[in-house]
Amino acid sequence: MKKILIGFICGALFFGSIQAYASGGTMIEVYYTIKGIFNNNQKIVFPENALPFINNGTTYVPLRTVAEMMGKEIKWDPEHQYIILSKHVEDACIPEEGSDLKKLRNICIADKNVKLPDNTYLDGTLVSLQGKEAYLPALILKKDKSHLVISPKSGIVIDQFIDPSDPNAFDFLKTYVTGYDLVGR
Repeated sequence: MKKILIGFICGALFFGSIQAYASGGTMIEVYYTIKGIFNNNQKIVFPENALPFINNGTTYVPLRTVAEMMGKEIKWDPEHQYIILSKHVEDACIPEEGSDLKKLRNICIADKNVKLPDNTYLDGTLVSLQGKEAYLPALILKKDKSHLVISPKSGIVIDQFIDPSDPNAFDFLKTYVTGYDLVGR
């Protein structure tokens, strides 16, 4: 009788934990009716354990297979709960998020992580500037009286004012940007 009771308690704990674990998600009904997916006339081969499926009229495709087909690496970032796709995921730039721009310390410029010095801050995002639309949106960086407007995608400086009392205000960015130093200081 003692063995039966212990077995019952162990079984209850085991199956109860499965129920608790599964209760955080949603059960969905899927259809594995997709016969093939083609990219540029070539059939994509999916692993048997990761087939594409349809749910509620939406087709779901395993991201890893598609990313690798595009020549990208894929990585899960558990700290931020991000999926990272990049040619080199270890070097991928993940911008810091937050509602107070002035407190952000890490930004991305030309796909590189840039740590802002304590005395430099992100002041906003420029979304309209006549004649510079190709470089927008752009980041506005400030340090004391100096400012720099830079395209985060290309690293091109599209506007700057450097306070004469601090001519090296943004020198920490020289390796990331194009056009800094081109405007007279």
